[in-house]
Amino acid sequence: MMSLEAGANLHEHKVDHSFSLQALTGHVRLQLPNETVDLAAGNMLVVDKGIPHDLEALEESTVLLTISWSKKHKA
Repeated sequence: MMSLEAGANLHEHKVDHSFSLQALTGHVRLQLPNETVDLAAGNMLVVDKGIPHDLEALEESTVLLTISWSKKHKA
């Protein structure tokens, strides 16, 4: 879970696993290579592995990030 102040930005990056991002409170914007997705409180998006993205908090927000680890991943 992450809390973000309005205007906070997680600059473009990518991960080696698919993930879901759910806006618990507030409003965030996820920029993907071919689209921009606004997530208001209660909305969720699943992103496939390796897709570049960045995240911007349009207002004070709390998001839940869930990463889908592969069977080969060792903690």
